[in-house]
Amino acid sequence: MRSPNDMPEDKDDTDHSESPERPSRSQKKREALAMQDLGEELTQLPETYLSQCELPENLLEAIRMLRKITSHAARRRQLQFIGRLMCDIDPEPIRQVLTHLKKNKHLADAWFKECEKWRDRLLDG
Repeated sequence: MRSPNDMPEDKDDTDHSESPERPSRSQKKREALAMQDLGEELTQLPETYLSQCELPENLLEAIRMLRKITSHAARRRQLQFIGRLMCDIDPEPIRQVLTHLKKNKHLADAWFKECEKWRDRLLDG
């Protein structure tokens, strides 16, 4: 009878370096959370800006439904659902629209502050 020490070691002869690398579970989770965060940004946009993003109808409906939900747990579940829907579409055009809108908002805020300065100067004489 052989002892466990006498048994030959099972060596895996497959070369893992040549196999195509699949994303890890952690990476998939990070990507899903990123999609959920992007979806949450969309929920904060006014309806007029949502139309500029050219979103699928089911995603638009999910966003509209989230706006009506008041329960914290239900909102969290709806955001997860929106994140899953976001995984089915290309997020890059949405990111570009959001970046453009944020840039325009930043410019509008700066212009407003400049107008306030001029108003204050005029009122001070």
